[in-house]
Amino acid sequence: MILSDAEHQNVADAIRRAETSTSGEILCVLSEADSYYPQVALAWAAAIALLVPYLLWLTGIDIGMMMPPGWQPGHWEDATTIAYHRFGLGYTVLPIALFILTYAVTLVPPVSRFLTPRRIRRQHVHRSALEQFRARGLRRTARRTGVLIFVSLSDRQAEVIADEGIYTRVPPEAWADAVATIVAGIKRNEIATGLVEAVERVGTLLATHFPPSAENPNELPDKVVEL
Repeated sequence: MILSDAEHQNVADAIRRAETSTSGEILCVLSEADSYYPQVALAWAAAIALLVPYLLWLTGIDIGMMMPPGWQPGHWEDATTIAYHRFGLGYTVLPIALFILTYAVTLVPPVSRFLTPRRIRRQHVHRSALEQFRARGLRRTARRTGVLIFVSLSDRQAEVIADEGIYTRVPPEAWADAVATIVAGIKRNEIATGLVEAVERVGTLLATHFPPSAENPNELPDKVVEL
């Protein structure tokens, strides 16, 4: 478990308190799964495989001399031919080796996150949040007022996704404070505290635009779902 039982209870209580003053429904999803960016790894591997041999050539380093000795000229070969063979083999083997090594290293999650542009990581988190929004049934609320607070611990990012009924009155940028609160909590290693504060901010915003209805049913579970 990512959160302790007590922390789960604290977040659940915060959700219940927030929903008493609004007809909106709040659900939290917390993901600890490592994020992989194979397309970024491929780009880095290709760049390193192409650039390093070229830079070595510019600096005057003979890549052919990196190949193991032992080539002996035959009766039709001379030293110049052997040198060309070594040079060609060096420019074949070195890029392949660099590509494989770089690709393997850049797939390691911490390295991958460091080398992946923030914009690409944000797009990944957004897609993951949308998938959870659909999978958790937030579109099945009566007034389309479901709100998902999605947190990716591996990417240290968060996303707030609201249903159509809320987006008509609350623009996406209105959730920025809640997202910043979660990210700050992750950095302090106080995930539950950040979630509780984010739920309170989301609840305050919902209460302003979506006061509770006469019945105000509880349509979504008041809890944190861990992935």
